[in-house]
Order: sequence, then C-alpha cells, then structure tokens
Amino acid sequence: NFFLKEGVCHDFKFMDQISKLLMFESSKEEPGVLTSLDDYVGRCEPEQKEIYYLVAPSREAALMSPYYEQFKSSDVEVLFLYQTIDDFVMRNVNAFNGRNLVSAETSSVDLNKKDGGEEKDKEGEEASVKLSEDDVKAVCDWLTTALGETRVREVKTTSRLSTSPACVTDHESGAMRRMMKMVDQTNQQQSAALPPQVLEINPDHPIIHTLAAVSKESDNTDAHAVGKLVAEQVLDNALIAAGLIDDPRAMLPRLNSILEATLKK
Repeated sequence: NFFLKEGVCHDFKFMDQISKLLMFESSKEEPGVLTSLDDYVGRCEPEQKEIYYLVAPSREAALMSPYYEQFKSSDVEVLFLYQTIDDFVMRNVNAFNGRNLVSAETSSVDLNKKDGGEEKDKEGEEASVKLSEDDVKAVCDWLTTALGETRVREVKTTSRLSTSPACVTDHESGAMRRMMKMVDQTNQQQSAALPPQVLEINPDHPIIHTLAAVSKESDNTDAHAVGKLVAEQVLDNALIAAGLIDDPRAMLPRLNSILEATLKK
C-alpha cells in the first residue's frame, strides 16, 4: 500500500489507475477494515460531491478529533489516514470520479448548511442558553486581543463543533509542517515559527460562555488574568488537535496556573 501511495505522488501518468487501488480505514467500517475510494463513492449520497478524509495518528485520535464531530452528527463517512505520506497522496490525487478530495479540517466544510442551516440540539440534552450576537462579537474581539496578533489572525464562530470549544482552520498541514521541520533539521536550519491561526469557536460551549462573561468584567483584573490563561489553553488544545504543536511541554506552567486558580475558588 505504501508503494502505491508513493506511485500516486510520482507517477502522474498512471495516477488515476493507481488511485483506484488505494485503501484506507473508514468511519463506516470496523477498525482494521480497509476500503477503497470506489467503495466510499458507492456508499455516499448522490448529492454529496466530496470525499472527506481526516489525517490523524490513530483511529482513536480521529474519532475524538473536533474535526470529526460534524461528520459524526450528520452521519457522513470520513476516511481515516494515519501515515504522513497520506496527506501528500490526497493533495496529489485531488479528485476521484468527479468528487473532490476534501480534508475535514478545511474551514469551508459545513454540513449544517447542507441540512438547511437549522441548528440541532445535542441528543439527550436540552437546548442551552444562546449567546446574543453582541456577546458573540464581544468574546471574539476579546479573544483576538487576549491571544495577540502573533497567535491568531482571526477569531470567529462556527457551527461545526458540538463537544469541543474551538478548532483552528485554514492552517498548514500538520504532516507538512513535521516534514519541513525534518528538512530544516537536516539542513541545520531553524524551523519557521507557527504563523497566526484562524480560531473558530463553538458559541454554545460552556468554556466560551464563561469567557464571554469574563470579557464583560472590565474591572476584574483577576478574572481577566485567568481568562487569558484559559484562552491560551483553548488555542493550544486546538493546535494539538490539528497536529501543530511541536512540544506540548511548554504549556505545563500555564496548566499548573489554571489548576491553582481553579482550586482557589
């Protein structure tokens, strides 16, 4: 299977034929069972014009990924890719049988719009109190300021998340970044710093509700200090989910500060 993937990346003449032989795990199949792109197309709805895939270290990581949440709730199949080369394979193939290959991490993926844009309550839960438009704008503005322009270039809301507070989108591939880092180390060059990210927040999540309340407390410096720590952790958690954190140990002092602030309450 690895040699087929290598062939797809190098043999453009026979790419279409080779791509039919590629096999991946799928959210619709049992663990360890591989499926082809043809099998995927045969199972999806006729109106679905994309083949969705998600790069993750393992099946467990893929199932827990914030990028998988909307696919699970909408019962849309996703191919799970575990090898670094898989990301390059999908970018090279680009389309199969008239359907574009689309990463689940892409910001344009919004299955809720395809359902008519209606918001669905979480199964088994009552609808939560919604933030007003003013509150949503205020917390996005506050997060943008708290995180700083070196870490985020935009903060906006999304309807793609159900259980996670946030995710980053339109980012460079985690696999690509790891590959470039290896090249830099080989050439004894310093790796490029992570560029500012687009942070998409879930306005229905309790953490975002709490940060929205913090953003209103203009006179409470302690609340803002803790809120900033939480905001930074929310962003780092999103970066971990995207595979963009090089060394998670750097966040340990912040996590200890958050724990200390929590125990003081």
